[in-house]
Amino acid sequence: MQPEELRQQGLEILVRNNTITFYNPFIVYTSGKIGPYKVDCGTLLKNPRDITKAAELLAFLYREMESQGQSPTTRITGGESIDWIFSNRVAENINISAAMLYKDGHVRGADLKDHIITHIADVNSEGSSIIYLWRPLIHKQGALLKQTLFFVERCERGKELLAEKIITSRAVVELDSYTWSRLSDMKAITYQEYGEVCLYRENRESWANNNLRSDAGLAHLAELLTSEKASFQQRAHTLLMRGYPDLAEELMQTLINRQFIKPEQAQVVVESMMKGLAHSKRIEKFE
Repeated sequence: MQPEELRQQGLEILVRNNTITFYNPFIVYTSGKIGPYKVDCGTLLKNPRDITKAAELLAFLYREMESQGQSPTTRITGGESIDWIFSNRVAENINISAAMLYKDGHVRGADLKDHIITHIADVNSEGSSIIYLWRPLIHKQGALLKQTLFFVERCERGKELLAEKIITSRAVVELDSYTWSRLSDMKAITYQEYGEVCLYRENRESWANNNLRSDAGLAHLAELLTSEKASFQQRAHTLLMRGYPDLAEELMQTLINRQFIKPEQAQVVVESMMKGLAHSKRIEKFE
């Protein structure tokens, strides 16, 4: 199978299952950075045939990488929880034992000690989940993470950051300029969405700064910060502490000055963020 055929088959799976969703004004990613769209591979759960096909494409990619003469993988891992719909199927396809990695630090499945690992995941953005969660956990088990395979690579420095950690990576679908153009030609995204993603890809920091300072961006940030849902609050805290720490003070002051939030609400937010700072520092030690 040629690379373009592999990408096209993967892309058709994404389109059939509405895996790519756009958000206005933005969505907060795991890294704390923001963007205009989300890739949710969990949508494939609605279509078992496409999950099976996606796993087959990843297994093909795995065999192609292993044929290049690297040290052979002896275990497959996937991280909680969307990764598992791919990793367990790929492991079965290539007949290698698998383990499931949990965010609380425990592991279920095959023993990893002294094994060489290929980690299978749904999406790679900036490599944060691999670098901060799964790589340390794998190494703690006495194993070596050799390579990662993703169904989707967002092409946002994640591949380069993994390479800095001596982790090779490949993906079935790379969301580069060509792929976004194909999605537009296929009418899978609107002309406006295509224009927005082009602006975002041209300069992500500038796009983010402009959106966070806009009326819509400030309103959305205030909504997240004051939400009754802890998960929404955590997204906002991650945005301010890890994604855009240089903008945090400015944004909080603007929210107060323009009455998006009340001063007493801001105080509660700051106190909550400080409680989470120690946890953030523990994560940073793995960088």
